Amino acid sequence: SQHELQREKQMVKELGIQICNKCGMGVEKSEGCHHMTCTCGHQFCNKCGRDYEGLNTVCQCGWAH
Repeated sequence: SQHELQREKQMVKELGIQICNKCGMGVEKSEGCHHMTCTCGHQFCNKCGRDYEGLNTVCQCGWAH
C-alpha cells in the first residue's frame, strides 16, 4: 500500500541510505563528501538526492561537491 511504501522510505532515510534515481539501489555514505556514485555508475548528491552536476560545483541544496 502507499502508506507502507512511505513508511519504508522513511526508515531507509533514517538509516542514512539514499536511493539511486537511476536504478533504485540503496547507497550508504560511509565517509567523505556528499558526492555519491552508485554501483550502476550514476552520480548524485547524498544530501538531497539530485543528480551530480560536475566537479567543484555547489548543489542546489547548498552543499559543495
